[in-house]
Amino acid sequence: MLEALSFIPEKANSAIVLCHGYGADGNDLFTLKDRLLQDLNKTAFACPNAPKPLMFGGYEWFSLDDYQPDKMQTYAYLQECTKRAQAGAAAFQDYLKDFIDKTGIPMNRLILGGFSQGGLIAALAAFHEDKAPAGLMMMSAVPLLPSETLKRHSVPILITQGLSDPVVPPEGADITSKTLQDLGNHPHVVRIPGLEHGIDEICLNEATAFIHRVFEKVRVLDF
Repeated sequence: MLEALSFIPEKANSAIVLCHGYGADGNDLFTLKDRLLQDLNKTAFACPNAPKPLMFGGYEWFSLDDYQPDKMQTYAYLQECTKRAQAGAAAFQDYLKDFIDKTGIPMNRLILGGFSQGGLIAALAAFHEDKAPAGLMMMSAVPLLPSETLKRHSVPILITQGLSDPVVPPEGADITSKTLQDLGNHPHVVRIPGLEHGIDEICLNEATAFIHRVFEKVRVLDF
């Protein structure tokens, strides 16, 4: 089972679970806890480590040993990334099942998300689960390609993408958006001028607003 940093308040009724990027660990996104949980007193927050440790520190959800920036713009390389991501996505799904069992928070009250390759992992998990999550956030994420294995879920989705990203090209957000639209969704895409491969204040403001919109809607539903 994946190790994770987690914050679970008493009587938690919702949760945000984020997947870090390549070479980082759960602490990287766990530092956003206080910012993203503003005014959410009953929302848990968890950031698991990816399953594979790297020799130089940190973890990976899938291998990027042969990564070159221009490759990320080719469909063949993105297909290879998706293939490599399957094991990491399965490990994340197992973690989610354990998290749900332990907290009692159902999938439809979870917002899944991630940065870079963690964004792809979160999306694969969201659209391979039988039940849809409450929402999905993909930040500078490796693109999600269409696949017959993806389930047709209707999910509120936020995509943030820097227009100066040298790691994941800005066109990646268009690929992901088209894939999600074909699955019956209408993702909100925020393209940020000058942002490279990272999370800035605009991303955080958009994420905070998105989280509040999702949970405001979810909390009127019955468990």
